[in-house]
Amino acid sequence: FESSGTRPIDRSSIVLMSNEINSCCNSSKDLILDMVSLGLSDKYNLIDRTQLDSMIEEQKLQLSGLTNDDQAIEAGMIVGAQYSVIANCSCMEGAPAYSIKFINCETSEVSYSAVFQTESLSNIPSLLKTKLE
Repeated sequence: FESSGTRPIDRSSIVLMSNEINSCCNSSKDLILDMVSLGLSDKYNLIDRTQLDSMIEEQKLQLSGLTNDDQAIEAGMIVGAQYSVIANCSCMEGAPAYSIKFINCETSEVSYSAVFQTESLSNIPSLLKTKLE
């Protein structure tokens, strides 16, 4: 496990995304994001990308004037993420290598990044919990 930078403070709001999953990873983006989510959920407030997409679509609908006031108020309560976490899986010497990057949504700077290898996806949550303490 190699890392650099300063991790965000506990309870920061983050949205999870994935860019790249190579064939040697033998897994889907969704499963990798689920494992990373489990590893981060004790420390951070997570906003799932699919939920974020639904919220954006809801806001677009409300701005169109086709909904009632109660729904518009509900959409206005949406809180933006402070960080985006990009999780990827690439091949390193034929074996899966996972990476995460915490990107500050206000400054667009990478505040923390890590690269690690593990034999099993099921190890990702505990590995992240341990390393992010």
